[in-house]
Formats: sequence, structure tokens, C-alpha cells
Amino acid sequence: MKSYRRSLPSLDAMVFFEAAARHSSFTAAATELFVTQAAVSKRIKELEARLDLQLFHREGRSLSLTTAGRRLYERTAMALEFLEDAIASEAGGSSEVVQIAANGATSLFWLGPKLRQIGLESDIGAVRLLTSDRLRDLLGSDNDLAITYGHGDLPGWDSAPLFVEELTPVAHPDYLSRLGLTPTGELVTIARHGDLLLLDYDRLAPDWVNWKVWIDKVGAEALSTTPRRPCPSYARAIGEAIGGEGIALGSLGLIDRDLGSGALCTVGTQSLRTGRGYFLSTPQQRRLSPAAANLKRALLTS
Repeated sequence: MKSYRRSLPSLDAMVFFEAAARHSSFTAAATELFVTQAAVSKRIKELEARLDLQLFHREGRSLSLTTAGRRLYERTAMALEFLEDAIASEAGGSSEVVQIAANGATSLFWLGPKLRQIGLESDIGAVRLLTSDRLRDLLGSDNDLAITYGHGDLPGWDSAPLFVEELTPVAHPDYLSRLGLTPTGELVTIARHGDLLLLDYDRLAPDWVNWKVWIDKVGAEALSTTPRRPCPSYARAIGEAIGGEGIALGSLGLIDRDLGSGALCTVGTQSLRTGRGYFLSTPQQRRLSPAAANLKRALLTS
């Protein structure tokens, strides 16, 4: 007869180990578990003695997993997540709501359609979407996940890349047809058309790229005198381009759905990679719930 009580360490010890391994810090694990750092250190030493294994390399304040510790952590994290999911399901936890935050343009053009696609293909449960153009709102403590823009180096958050930012002119194909232009034409030629209109927006942050910045960066001086219509937001500029009102700057990762459907097409051959991108970010000081972890995996693989 199998006796888990004799063959397995205590569940409490495994929870302490998982937290310490995930944070690479006894102090951070103690903060998460509401115990002292000494309590975490003691529990890990007892676990290592129980298993007769060294799980961590300790060099001063530096903490890292040994090879054996890494193997045990991977299996332990998976087992604890599965156990938590099973208990939550039986205890009515299936109603758990995952909160994800993103700015307005990302929510409208990328995340909203992604959530619909994932929801139709798998059971991800209830999701609450918070939309805000303020970074402090995106990094709020109530958010399980956040789509962030920049270099992926936010203190206190782990960030996985979704796509790089590449900006290129886009328009509705009918708009170009009305002007007698072809999408593959060179911008120098397209810019000579007297009725051409660029749909622009204000730079609300130093790292934003609007038409002026884009023209300077790619050397498209031929467009510098082309009339521009100001739009109240980036999303509005793309919306007017879809409506056939002019040419907007499109972020290729964000608007792939509209390019694929034919609502937009790229114009010319010039584009700008800014060195920034969009990331799926998660708070380091909080272990993701099973539902949030499932949504994270779905967004990174869909």
C-alpha cells in the first residue's frame, strides 16, 4: 500500500521551496508567505536534509538553484498549480475572474480580438479587461496580467515579449484606388499626389512616434509637406484609415488582424523598427492563479 505521508515531505515545505525558488530569494519568499526570512531558511534546510539533496547554491546574498533543485522546482510548481486548480474547481473556484490591463489601442486592435479567439477555442473562464493609457493603472496591484509597451524592463514585473514595434504607413485599399495609387508604389511617388492626407496624432509620451518623428527617422522628406489631419488618439487615426479617410502610421503587430482581413494595406516599402515592443507582464511578488497562468500561456502561444 502506498503511503504518501512516509514518502513525501510536508506540503508546507514544498510551498516554501516553490516560493524561494521562484523568487531566487528567501527574503522575497518570506514576504509572500507572511513569515520571517529565518523561517524560510530553516524550512529549506530541513527539506534538503529530508531529501538528502542540495537544492540551492548560497553565495553571500546570492541564491540560485542547483541542477537537482531546478528539476524539483519545475515539477513542484506544476504539481502545486494542478492541486490548487483541482481544489478551486471543487470549491466553486471556477468563477475566479482574471484581470488583465492594456492601453486603449492595444485593447481595441490586439487584445480584445485575441481574448475572443482564445475564448472560442478554449475554456479560459472569466476575464476582466482594464483599459487605460496611464502606466500606473496598467501596473496596478489588482492586475494579474498587463500588456506593456517599451523595453520590457519594468521593476517588479516579469515581461515576456509579444511582438516588436514596427511602424509603417497603412490605408484602406479603396482610398488608394480612388487616388489612382498602388500600395506597392514608392512613397516619393505617392507623396506627389495633391489629395494625399496623413492621419496624425499627438505624442503623449517621449517614446511615441508620430508622422513627424517617423518621417525624420526613415528619411521620407517627400512626405514632410503632405497635409496632416490631427486625430484625438492613435486608435482614432487607425479607425479613420480603415474608413478610407487617409494614411495612418500602423504598428504591424497591433493591426495584423486588420491587414489580414483587407481592412488595411501597407503603403510603400519603408518602415521603422523603434527598438521597443509590446510585452505580457506579470507581477514578481505574486504567484499567478491557475486561471491567470492559463490565460498567460494562451496569449503567448496563440
